[in-house]
Amino acid sequence: SLHGMTLTSNIFLSPAGYADSSVAVDPSGTYIELYVHDADGRITQSKDMVSGKLYNASISTFKDGNEASRVITDSSSKPRVSLFFDYYTDKPNSIGYENMGMKFLGNDSKNLMKKFVQVLPTGDTIRTMNFSYHFDDKGRVSQKAVYDNHGILADSTNISYY
Repeated sequence: SLHGMTLTSNIFLSPAGYADSSVAVDPSGTYIELYVHDADGRITQSKDMVSGKLYNASISTFKDGNEASRVITDSSSKPRVSLFFDYYTDKPNSIGYENMGMKFLGNDSKNLMKKFVQVLPTGDTIRTMNFSYHFDDKGRVSQKAVYDNHGILADSTNISYY
């Protein structure tokens, strides 16, 4: 329940065990997200539908096992924003979907994200976020911190393993 409203959500899986779609319903409407996975189980496309109408879509490209970029378009396929990702290629992703109880979403990037840059269709950069990590004695991420391009902490997450 969020703000006194009940949200019901269902995830529908493909024969491969990956999410084909998720459907959430609340009093204001029905929200559907559709997913397309590649042969390696990574989400390459998604579409967000609100009350039966396309709201936005995204297409991702991958390089060396990591998501390299994502283009998000509006309902008319006009680009809204592009995201470009950089990774710590020497750090395996211990906080990907499969390790965080979300294997049904598929396979995440193989390395830990170093930064992402959000760019408008005009070429203007609207956001750059930098990631740093602390590790436990087994080499797994124990804390993730996200900083904006001014070095101000935007988010911090502590991670425990059981």
